[in-house]
Amino acid sequence: MHEMYHAFGFSNSAFKYYVDATGKPLGINNVVAKVNNINYIIMPEVKKLAANYFNCATVNGGTLENEGGSGSAGSHWERVTFGNEAMTASEFDDSVFSIFTLKLMKGTGWYLPNEDRA
Repeated sequence: MHEMYHAFGFSNSAFKYYVDATGKPLGINNVVAKVNNINYIIMPEVKKLAANYFNCATVNGGTLENEGGSGSAGSHWERVTFGNEAMTASEFDDSVFSIFTLKLMKGTGWYLPNEDRA
């Protein structure tokens, strides 16, 4: 499942293909931003979720992995922040696909995930 999420768009090489509701490209600068050398998913639903989840009105967005090679950095959630989320670069026996991943997939403009399944 982890690799399928990459194939369906959870990857730094796919961020440029995200679209809005009309099919217009969002542009990479509306998907991911680098702040203090850390990459964040800044799409509105992900950023709002992060602000509520972490109780922090000034959160930059969902933190992406900043270590590892090109297959890890920027294409996974940061494990320190998201723990056993299945879309971190670490494997866990009790991995889960969280609401953060489903919001990101919704933000691609290509999917309408059932957020109740997070």
